[in-house]
Amino acid sequence: MSPWPLGPFEISPPLLNSSNPWATTEADLKALYSCPHTGAVTTRTSLWSGFSQHASTHQYSFFSSRLGHATADIDTSGAEGRGGVRELEGSSLNTLGYSPIPFEAYIAMLVRMNDAGVLNSATPKPFIVSVTGTADEVGRCYTYMARTLHERKARGLQLMMEINLSCPNIPDKPPPAYDSSSLIEYATP
Repeated sequence: MSPWPLGPFEISPPLLNSSNPWATTEADLKALYSCPHTGAVTTRTSLWSGFSQHASTHQYSFFSSRLGHATADIDTSGAEGRGGVRELEGSSLNTLGYSPIPFEAYIAMLVRMNDAGVLNSATPKPFIVSVTGTADEVGRCYTYMARTLHERKARGLQLMMEINLSCPNIPDKPPPAYDSSSLIEYATP
């Protein structure tokens, strides 16, 4: 087996965020990247074409587990219902689907951040781009990301991919991770 072409893989410190609503926008990703406690950053799960989101049903907020409910207002004026953050509300709740930002837009966002010097640090962190969709769409995402890495290999952009097959957000299709006949589509060439 050939050595890892991008050098050793290390997440240090060994903590990264989950793919979640607070990893959606460029501002979210910059904040996660600049946090001294994360060794890598995961994007919110995206599809090749983005997820059709509706603020009236796709919402998220922090809440106090002691109170059992959120106290911050949820802003539904944008594409998603984003709740405010209040002190002592350390639990989160979401009814979101996947990211409305298409996969290619996430890659462009990360390339732009890299080119602007946002990702320059003494200890660079990898970005784990979370994707889902049909097996063909996931394959397209992989090919696009591999091409981007190949074209930019000397510039230090560290991208990896997570394939999310366990969330039930693709209409008329059970999560592939829970259906062996669906899962096999992702495991065969």
